[in-house]
Amino acid sequence: MGSYLRLFRSVRFNIFLFVVIAVASAVGTLLPQVSETPEKVEQWMLAHPAWGKLFEGLGLFHLYESWWYLALLALMAFDIIVCKLASAPPDPGLVRLPPELEPEKAGAEIERVEAALATKPLHGEFLAAVTA
Repeated sequence: MGSYLRLFRSVRFNIFLFVVIAVASAVGTLLPQVSETPEKVEQWMLAHPAWGKLFEGLGLFHLYESWWYLALLALMAFDIIVCKLASAPPDPGLVRLPPELEPEKAGAEIERVEAALATKPLHGEFLAAVTA
């Protein structure tokens, strides 16, 4: 079971699945859809009878309701859930602060902690003048 879940945590599989859904959505956007404009679908099928039968068989004229498109979306949702559960943090008791922020070291060395925080990325500072 673990080897199957490894596939869903793969970045290549995530990108492949996203590209397949994007291409299918683009096809569904470019082709007329039965749910929106059934008359345009009939016109398209009359203009292109061979392609029309193939596209109808693949469900491209009702793409967003087709079983395979909904299955792709469900697979993407499952993939996101597996990725989130696989990257969940460990037990909160096991999570540790960086060494420079440990409470026992920071007690007497508050200036050192402030200096360590100042070196961290995305650090901002806000100063306000207080008047009485």
